[in-house]
Amino acid sequence: MKKTFLSLFSMLICLVFFGSTSLASSEEIQVLKTYGNALIQIPDIGAHYEILNYEGIIYSGEDNSITVDLKEKIENFQVNIFSDKDELIDTYHLKIKNDSAIEDDNSVSALITNNLTIDNTDPRQKEMQAAIYNDALEVVTHETNITLSWSELPSDYPYEIYRDGELIEKTFETSYTDKNLQSGETYTYQVLATMDMSPDHAEELRSIMADYDLSKEELKEMTKIEGSLNTLIKIPEQKMKTFSSLPGSPEWRNYIIRYQTFIPDFSVKNPNPISNHNYFKGDNRGFNFWSNKYRTRTDINIKMTGGSLLSMHKDVGITTGCKDAQCKTVTGTERASASGITFSRGTNTTSKKVWNVRHDVGIPFHKLYPNINYYYEGEMTRSPSLYINGAHDKAPSHEMYIVPMESDDVMTLYRKANQGFAYLLPGTPQTSFKISY
Repeated sequence: MKKTFLSLFSMLICLVFFGSTSLASSEEIQVLKTYGNALIQIPDIGAHYEILNYEGIIYSGEDNSITVDLKEKIENFQVNIFSDKDELIDTYHLKIKNDSAIEDDNSVSALITNNLTIDNTDPRQKEMQAAIYNDALEVVTHETNITLSWSELPSDYPYEIYRDGELIEKTFETSYTDKNLQSGETYTYQVLATMDMSPDHAEELRSIMADYDLSKEELKEMTKIEGSLNTLIKIPEQKMKTFSSLPGSPEWRNYIIRYQTFIPDFSVKNPNPISNHNYFKGDNRGFNFWSNKYRTRTDINIKMTGGSLLSMHKDVGITTGCKDAQCKTVTGTERASASGITFSRGTNTTSKKVWNVRHDVGIPFHKLYPNINYYYEGEMTRSPSLYINGAHDKAPSHEMYIVPMESDDVMTLYRKANQGFAYLLPGTPQTSFKISY
């Protein structure tokens, strides 16, 4: 059986070996994974050790090498190290990917890959989608430092690492350590992989774009395929003896997951030269969970406690046509049908929810305008863990959040800025994304 050895706390972590492996120095916490379980090697600096998950303490003893079962696709653990006086001297938080659970989901993977490929048959697009689907960010949090690790993704360029939307590093490595973070803060991390379209498909796209006023650099950007791995990480305020994960409490696991598309500009020029609407009014905003300005919104309502609710509320904003860029003269208003937004339930129990959302909504003034497309499948467990796979057009802006019901504790899951409305045209590649927490 192939084994993957992950040294999760140094800059040399997450190198993949085959066959037998030896554990590194006691200064690192390490994980040796086989299908269905993981061996956690804790630094040999304490008198006794604890491992916790959402169920509570699952190990307590003097042995610093412990095997744990992996049940969900993403498992969160807390490791506590105690002195001989029973004082808590160190804590680690681990986010471990369960490769076997992901690989066993091949039927769902095929379904998602087929659904995501909209107007694009480039095999490299499918390669990126499959790679993103089968991977997830693994994380070690120690004090105010975090280490991200991931499998090798198809990429022709360095991986780009983002923290809260800001580019912080480019690397060809498959791990990254971010240091000196703020205790008590929650951060959103993204690892972005980029590859070029296959030559034939790139040439076909360039010929389609020949009639548009695009520079060589813009054309080059349009032939790039993107995929990203995303996660949320909270830096503990202090060493803790108790396990924590998603917001809320073990007694309250009810959430809203919101996905919004919006136009960040005040107005955008209509690419149709014969239309009497020279411009379309935008939403004139940045990323914002609370904003009521959007092209479309979907709210997934999830109750893991106090019921088995799994439902969607959807809404489509009004499209306003204008004669001028300042929209001083309005030439028409219309609202697109929400019928292009569909919701399907899978598993719906108090311990697990599975659903998917398909979005295919256009500009209501004429059928010739290309639609905004996205698709994602979500899975939440009572652990709790959250696992989302999807893909979307590169226009307009996309944002995704999670918030406990009856709370204002909003956490950002995903954000992607508008890259230009030419990206809505047939043949342009979509962006694939994975969110795991």
